[in-house]
Amino acid sequence: MTKKVFTEEEIETGLLACADSLLADDPELQAAVEARMKADPAARAQVEGWTAINAAIRTAYAATAAEPVPPRLRAAFGPRPSRVPTRRAIYAATAMAAALAIAFVAGREVGMRMHMPQAPDAAILAAPAPSPMPSASNPAALASPAVSPPMPAAEISPQEKPHMAPYQTPAVAPGDPRGS
Repeated sequence: MTKKVFTEEEIETGLLACADSLLADDPELQAAVEARMKADPAARAQVEGWTAINAAIRTAYAATAAEPVPPRLRAAFGPRPSRVPTRRAIYAATAMAAALAIAFVAGREVGMRMHMPQAPDAAILAAPAPSPMPSASNPAALASPAVSPPMPAAEISPQEKPHMAPYQTPAVAPGDPRGS
């Protein structure tokens, strides 16, 4: 069996554990700490100082540690009785789970239908494909019913004219440079 080599940090932690009498579980570390205390009088003095402080604390609080725990605290931190769910609580939880599942499925279906493309009408499918845009190179497209006739100017009554003035463009005299 090989002897374990401890780091400096493990030895320092072992010194603290020795002061608290917690090295009984690790005989290898205990042997390493005892060897360190034999070789280093400062380490031995430090452990003896920590042991004295621990003893002073135990003596100062011995009377408090001997007092019984009040029943109120024991009840607050003690084991709690297990609660068995009632039939009503089980029904309520089941109903909530079912309502949630129905809402999820219904919401998903509605959302899918909103984003689903609609099937085209039979009249749209039977109609001929739209003709290309009218241009000077395609005079046949100018006669197409797809080109709408120009709309007539809106008729404005004399009562509406003052209200429409801000929305109308000012008349420009012929030859005025603002008109071009």
